[in-house]
Amino acid sequence: MTDKKPPEGLVTKFTPPGTTPPEADAGAEGQIKGYGSLFNIVDSDGDIMVPGCFDASLARHKAQGTMPIMFLQHESWELPIGVWQSAVVDEKGLLLTGQLALAVERAAEIYELMKIKAITGLSLGFWIVRYETILDATTKRPVGRKILEADLVECSPVVFPAMRQARVSEVKSADSGPESQPPPGIDPGKQPRLLKALGRLTDLKPGAA
Repeated sequence: MTDKKPPEGLVTKFTPPGTTPPEADAGAEGQIKGYGSLFNIVDSDGDIMVPGCFDASLARHKAQGTMPIMFLQHESWELPIGVWQSAVVDEKGLLLTGQLALAVERAAEIYELMKIKAITGLSLGFWIVRYETILDATTKRPVGRKILEADLVECSPVVFPAMRQARVSEVKSADSGPESQPPPGIDPGKQPRLLKALGRLTDLKPGAA
């Protein structure tokens, strides 16, 4: 039996556990909302997302009538577990709202894990279009990057994200894989897709009967 692996060039980035789990509340069935990324925060890889880095990508998605894909833990060889319904930028970062496909077994399982705070993270998958290298002030060696432009591909619920401050704000309940192509000008052989684990779930909302 062949082990499943991310496609060639895929990079996943996680951090150790240790963040405070979210509080539960009531809400609408299967809906999740929160920040996939915060601006001007150094993540565990030393990278910083600069305000405006998602603007061009979001404009392309809007023009094409598309949204980033909702996979689980970047498992692009599997089917999505739901849909992202909106992705907007505010002064804090990238705020996403989505709907888990609760009739799909894997999505229903993830939903139950979210309600008990076993899964509390979000992680972005994107192509780096433009960046600046961050150098150590003393050694002048590269220690990270300022991401100036990123082309959004997907956003996944994950166990451990790389930016502890960015969090999903709502997971609600009530009664009721394809590989992407890089944006123009990006050589996939030289610029692999970067999967950045950038968010956390904050409010898991098991809800009203």
